[in-house]
Amino acid sequence: MSELSNAKRSERVGAASIGVLAAVLLFTNLGNPYLWQDEAQTAVIAETILTHGVPMRTDGTNSFSQELGVEYGDDYIWKWHTWLSFYLVAGSLALFGPTTLATRLPFALFGIATVLLTYLLARSLWRDRRAAFVAALLLTLCVPFLILCRQGRWYSVACFFSLLGLHAYSRIREGR
Repeated sequence: MSELSNAKRSERVGAASIGVLAAVLLFTNLGNPYLWQDEAQTAVIAETILTHGVPMRTDGTNSFSQELGVEYGDDYIWKWHTWLSFYLVAGSLALFGPTTLATRLPFALFGIATVLLTYLLARSLWRDRRAAFVAALLLTLCVPFLILCRQGRWYSVACFFSLLGLHAYSRIREGR
């Protein structure tokens, strides 16, 4: 019984250590440099949610179009991107104020969750904790993944929900 609990404990420590490594890599200097163009667009559109309840193309003074107005409808409601990332940023801005860090934070958190979900999915598919550890570690050390998760855009959210769908499918396939 103690060998089983030691194995579970070491597995949890291994998964947690990868989560901590991902957090260090994703959170270090997350508030710098300034937002780049698309990130800033995400932030200013998110701010319209705080005043209007939905993503809009304007805050009343500035227009946020980069595509000559095709991003919004006749009612000025944003239609170019899915709204989840805007609502995540709006919540973060409401909690932490209008900062670069607040804009990027939800996506970095989704990046960490994606790393942990990678561990769970790999563990479920291969039934091998070492393989799961290596899969999560490789994702954690993947520079393109880190860059995308540190941006105030929808990329890490898409990664997370894609893996969540795969994990759900694997569980359904197994009858769980």
